[in-house]
Amino acid sequence: MSRPPKRFVPRGGQYPVAVIGLAVALVRQAGLSFRGTAAALAVVAAAGPTALDTDRTPCPTTVRSWVVRLGYAHLTRPLAHDHSWAWLIDHTLQIGHQKLFAIFGIPLDQVPFGVRPLPLADVHLLALVPMATTNRAQVATALADAVARTGPPRQIVSDGATEWRAGIQDFRVRYPDTVGVADVTHVAANLLKHYWEGDPQWAAFTRQMAATAAAIRQTRSAHLMAPTLRARGRYLSVAAFVRFGPFVLRKLQAAEPDADVVAHYGWVAGYAAALPVWADQHALAQATVRVVRVDGFGARTPALVAEAWEPLATRDHPTTERLRNRLRAYVGRETRAARPGERLVGSTEIVESAFGVLKRLSGDQSASGLTGLSVGLGAMIGTTTPEQIQADLERVPEKVVQTWAKLMFGSTVQWLRRKFLGTDPSPGKTVPNPG
Repeated sequence: MSRPPKRFVPRGGQYPVAVIGLAVALVRQAGLSFRGTAAALAVVAAAGPTALDTDRTPCPTTVRSWVVRLGYAHLTRPLAHDHSWAWLIDHTLQIGHQKLFAIFGIPLDQVPFGVRPLPLADVHLLALVPMATTNRAQVATALADAVARTGPPRQIVSDGATEWRAGIQDFRVRYPDTVGVADVTHVAANLLKHYWEGDPQWAAFTRQMAATAAAIRQTRSAHLMAPTLRARGRYLSVAAFVRFGPFVLRKLQAAEPDADVVAHYGWVAGYAAALPVWADQHALAQATVRVVRVDGFGARTPALVAEAWEPLATRDHPTTERLRNRLRAYVGRETRAARPGERLVGSTEIVESAFGVLKRLSGDQSASGLTGLSVGLGAMIGTTTPEQIQADLERVPEKVVQTWAKLMFGSTVQWLRRKFLGTDPSPGKTVPNPG
C-alpha cells in the first residue's frame, strides 16, 4: 500500500534551503500555483526520503510567503554601478484604476548579443511603481528614482508609447548620455496596423473571417475556425491569422477540395491577389524582428536585416516597398544611436514574458486588481543560489513586504471588494489567496 501524502506544516516552521529552492523552482519553472506546489512537495515527500529529504512540507501560504519575500529581496538588492545598463520599461494593467509601471535592467556587457534573445534569467527587476495615471512627469520621476539602483542607464527601451517617449525625453535632460530606443516588435506591429487598417480589403477580409468563425463555432465544422485576432495588441500576434488565409486558399485550389472548406471559405478565393501581399509584408516585419531581438542595434544591424530580407523574394507592390523603407529607416535611426563598437538592446519582448509570469503568479487574484503579490515577480526572474536564498530570507521578514505593499497599493480592489461583500476578516488585515 502506498503511503499517503504528508500533511502540510503550518507557517513558521524552519525548512532546509533546498526545500525552499525547490518550491520556488516549481512555481517559476513548472508553472505551478502555490497550492499545486505545496501538494507536489507533499507527494514527493511521501515517496520516501530519497525523493525529498524532509519529514515536513510547507502549506500553500508558506510557499507564497517565500515567493514574495524573495521577490522583494530581488527588488531591493544592491546592484553594480560600474556597468552600462539597458533598462526596459512598460506597464501592466489589471482591473481597477492602477497600472503597475515596471523597470527591468541588464548590464549591456552581459547581453547575449548574436546568440539568443534575452531570457528571464538574465534580467533584474529594478522598480515597480503603481500609477493611477501614467504621464510624462510620473514616468520621468520613476526613471529618476531608479537611478539609485544602477546609476544612469546607457539606454531605455520602450514600446514607443507617447508617455514613455515624453518621460524618457525629460529624463534625458538630466542624463543626456542615455538614449531612448523603440522596441522592434511594437514598431513592426504599428507599421502593419498603419498599412493594413488603411486597406479596405484587409478590413473586409477580417470581418468575413470573424463572421465565418461565428457561424461554424457551434457546428461540426468548428475545427475549421480561423485563429482569433485579439482585440488588444492584435498586430503583435497576427502571424497565425495571416498564415491561415494562404493555407485555406491552397485547400481551395486542391484537385479535390474538401466540401466543408468550400462551403465555409469559398469566399477566400476573392482575396487570392491580396493574401500573398499581406504575407510578404508580414514576413518583412518578422524578419526584422528576429534580427533585432537577437543582435540588437550595432554597426552591422542594417546589413544583417538586409541579409534576412534577401531570401524572402517579396512581390513588387507599392505598400510592401513603403513598409520596407519605413523598416529600413527605423533600423538605421536606432543603429546610429549606438557608439562605435557598441550594441544596444532593441526588444522589450522579455517584459511581455515577465508580465505573463506575473499574471500566472496572480492566478485568480488578477481579477481583483493589483496586490502585494506583484513583488513576487522578482523571484521569477534573474538567477540565484542557495546561499542567496538563505541571505534574502534572513534579510526580508514577511512584515517588511506587507508594509511595502500597504504603502504602495493602499486599499486594493481585492480588499475593497471583500469589504463590500462583508467578507473582510478584520480591519487592516490582509489574508492572501495562496492560489
